[in-house]
Amino acid sequence: MKLIAITPETFVHAEVDLIHQLFRVGLKYLHIRKPAANEDTVRRFITSIDPSFRKRIIVHRHIRLYEEMALGGIHVGIEQFRSLPQGNFAAICSTSTHHIEAFKQLDRPSAHIFISPVYNSISKIGYHANPDLLAAGAVKRKGKLIALGGICCENILEIKRKGFDGAAILGYLWNRGAPLDQFNNIQKTLYTGHGVQIKKN
Repeated sequence: MKLIAITPETFVHAEVDLIHQLFRVGLKYLHIRKPAANEDTVRRFITSIDPSFRKRIIVHRHIRLYEEMALGGIHVGIEQFRSLPQGNFAAICSTSTHHIEAFKQLDRPSAHIFISPVYNSISKIGYHANPDLLAAGAVKRKGKLIALGGICCENILEIKRKGFDGAAILGYLWNRGAPLDQFNNIQKTLYTGHGVQIKKN
């Protein structure tokens, strides 16, 4: 099972340095999601990241950047996802849903489908869990199913046991301070079943 990180919606201090560190310690994919930023701003941000990591970057919305910068993939809304011919993407094409039945309809090879909220969101106050979504891990599929919403050290092993292909972390990574320590902790928990001590400021 793979760990996937999503950037905070706004740019944060030393974000590029943190991204480099996360990739170096084992982050599989990074989703760059900056909804208030225009294409040029996102382009400059990606340009500041070491080019050797570009195949591990999934950009949200900006298909032209995916093509222009030879990124690892693109994340789009459901309607746009449905309209894209499957043969158009040699890399990852991803989208998000909140329903198991919708996931079944969207599923296809090379797709990453995010399903949420599996647990209470850390980044969005009041965005409550739908425990029924845990059953999605048992669904037979062609693509990859990614759990999203409230993913942290306390529940990552349940996500693995339920059969998900990956888990996306957002609030756990960026809202609790020391993102690198947070990532190291959840990664060690996932692969060994035992966490590490988080450093406190």
